[in-house]
Amino acid sequence: MTDTARKSIVTEIPLKLIYTDSSTAQRVEGVSERRVRTMAKEFDPDLLGLVIVSAHKDGRYSCLDGAHRTEAARRAGYDAPILCRVFYDLTEADENYLFDYYNRSDKVSSLSKFKARAIWGDPVAVDITKAAEENG
Repeated sequence: MTDTARKSIVTEIPLKLIYTDSSTAQRVEGVSERRVRTMAKEFDPDLLGLVIVSAHKDGRYSCLDGAHRTEAARRAGYDAPILCRVFYDLTEADENYLFDYYNRSDKVSSLSKFKARAIWGDPVAVDITKAAEENG
């Protein structure tokens, strides 16, 4: 992806046209069933975010980032188009570069996640915070 010419647009894509190929290097392990089940149970289309896909000549789109979100949407019965950054004319190397790029972020610390959960009202985090405050 050293070419500086723009190769992507942001647009809505029908969910049924987006797939995750576990035979590629990008998602050898597939998606986490436990994570997908949890996300599907709590599914909110406003929280889907931007999914990164690669347009293929057969009219389908290979998911480079957002496989868990798209699978959760499917399992929740959601069938509306979703917002995607669509890359065109990518080589296999380009697709794998983008997969690596979008999936290499540092994990958020457990403390940051806990504080966020306590602030938004997650019952377990609220109870733990309350107990800690009561006991110094």
